[in-house]
Amino acid sequence: MMSIAASRVVTSEHLFPMITSFQMGLPVYMFPVRDACRAIASLLAPHQNRPTHRIAMPLDVILAAHPFISRWFSRHDLQHLDQLYIDMGGSHHVILLHATYFGMIPVLRHEHKRTRGGLHTCPWYLIDVAAEGGQFGVIQYLDSIDYTGCSKAAMDHAAIKNFPAIVNWLHKNRRDGCSDKALTGAVAARNKVMVQWLVNNRPESLLGIDDAIMKAVETQQDDILDLLVDVSRTRGVL
Repeated sequence: MMSIAASRVVTSEHLFPMITSFQMGLPVYMFPVRDACRAIASLLAPHQNRPTHRIAMPLDVILAAHPFISRWFSRHDLQHLDQLYIDMGGSHHVILLHATYFGMIPVLRHEHKRTRGGLHTCPWYLIDVAAEGGQFGVIQYLDSIDYTGCSKAAMDHAAIKNFPAIVNWLHKNRRDGCSDKALTGAVAARNKVMVQWLVNNRPESLLGIDDAIMKAVETQQDDILDLLVDVSRTRGVL
């Protein structure tokens, strides 16, 4: 087993690039991406025998890997992705989520063509991921290939993060709706326009009006508080 001292020498910034230039493997700057692969693999393991199951994206994992994936793409093109997947098992999941969240449509096209069933078989609700990242272009691309993986979380994310174009598209093109988190989140974000839109267009968001009112009180937003109290009285929500 290699000692810690020897490992540090081999993986040093001067020696390691010389070694990897002569053999297949991972550059040292990709080690955090490898860690992301392991984290996602542990999330997927309980669901490996449930091919139709979809799980939420581990955003913290993808954000931590982002600088290193960006560095990799600055040095390589799409044609090198397949080799990356060979060198780093499970990295296709990380690359897919990263591309969806950060709007890298060429990567998504590559992934859709690469595997049988394309993006339709991935274990993530990609529309949810794109909505959380504010990537309307990705959502339009997914719609163009008849991708349907979406849940209430998509509109929740878009409403809370104030992506009105995405909220409107989901409202007109999807039947998933939103949860009560959307209204409370919009109040927390001090977004009166979004709060008003949800009240007018998504009645299911009013299931969370109690929490939304409390949030308005906590954050001292009198205008939103007056709006929500008026809605609760006139519509008999409370």
